[in-house]
Amino acid sequence: METSNSKTITEGEKTRYKSYSYTEEAWAPSVTLNDDSKSETKIFRSPSVTFGNKSESNTYGVYSPSVTLGYKSCSYIKGGSSPSAALGDYSKSYTEGGRSSSATLGDKSESSTEGRCAPSATLGGESKSYTKGWFSPSAALGNKSNSETRGRLSPSVALGDYSKSKTRERLSPSVTLGDYSKSEAKEDFSRSATLGVYSTSATNGVYSPSATLGTISDSYTEGICSPSATLGYDSKSKTKGDHAHSVTFGLKSQSYTEGKESYSVTLGWDSISSTKGEGAITCAFGKGSIIRAHEGDIVIAEYYRTEEGKIKRKKIHAAKVGEEILGTTIEPDKPYGFDEEGKFREFTKEEILEIFKPYYKNSRTILEKLKL
Repeated sequence: METSNSKTITEGEKTRYKSYSYTEEAWAPSVTLNDDSKSETKIFRSPSVTFGNKSESNTYGVYSPSVTLGYKSCSYIKGGSSPSAALGDYSKSYTEGGRSSSATLGDKSESSTEGRCAPSATLGGESKSYTKGWFSPSAALGNKSNSETRGRLSPSVALGDYSKSKTRERLSPSVTLGDYSKSEAKEDFSRSATLGVYSTSATNGVYSPSATLGTISDSYTEGICSPSATLGYDSKSKTKGDHAHSVTFGLKSQSYTEGKESYSVTLGWDSISSTKGEGAITCAFGKGSIIRAHEGDIVIAEYYRTEEGKIKRKKIHAAKVGEEILGTTIEPDKPYGFDEEGKFREFTKEEILEIFKPYYKNSRTILEKLKL
């Protein structure tokens, strides 16, 4: 199908496309219906659409949307305020220009934008969504998908399982909702969070907190005043930077900090709290938990069993490294806690392995996770 304004088709284009529609006037739409076709418009307010498979739709003016409906098709826009969409599987949608959004609906598709206020989204599985520009959010809704932004104030979100979300500029939060996912924020003032199980959340910048809500997940931060938290059991929280606190809420979890005045807190049973830094505070409030500190203060809870067999907290003990708790001197970088008989003492690596063994497959994995 060709419009009345169509140009002469070159020999190369005849080989590549079975039909070619082209317009170069305003308010002049272009459409192709066949497979292996190309539709193109060159000026403002001129939309372009292709219906067939393995087709291409391009526009080069403002207010000129482009759409492809077939699979393995490509929709491309170079102009402001011109949205682009590719509905078929294995398709691509690209825009260059401010306020030009992009979206793909099929599986194994790609959506990309370059310009301010230009969001991008993919709905199918195993797809990629990417933006480059300020105020340009990105979203990937299918499983095994990737979402990434490279602009300030540009959040990224991935909703499916086995997905990844990443931001690379300031003030750009990153979130994943599915299981087995990874969320990462690379610059200052950028938060990261994961909601699914077996997930990882990480930030690298000042004032950039990280959190995981699912079980068996890890949270990491590297930067000043960047706290980290995990809510699920068998999880790990770690920070590296001054005034960067770490907390775990679930049982069998681990909390680590490395930096000045960076506090570490574990609330679940059978957990490990560890710090390394001047003025650090190490706290373990769950029964059967372990503390380890290079210097600073430590706080640990003591429990006892009632005649009815109930477990109750007996006392909260506090001391500095080098001081004593119940007659035991706290030495730097050594693990301490209450054993089953209620005695406060130093624990060996083998004893710590026994605490975590039901939650890990082999000793090597345990040693790596516990950093022993």
